[in-house]
Amino acid sequence: MSNDKPRIGFIGLGLMGHGIAKNLVSKGFPLAIRVHRNRKPAEDILAAGAKEAKTNAELAHASDIVIR
Repeated sequence: MSNDKPRIGFIGLGLMGHGIAKNLVSKGFPLAIRVHRNRKPAEDILAAGAKEAKTNAELAHASDIVIR
């Protein structure tokens, strides 16, 4: 199945960022996230299908849009 939605990269899963990222992945957007120190906010987003980028460059390469 082809996804016609843009690939989104998300840096920063704080209080606002977590909600935005969770909504994007639940709506079917291909989502890559960059996790810094605290991995706890990323657990449910990764479980929902987001991919984790190891570097900012990797995230940018895998994304059409980057939200920071």
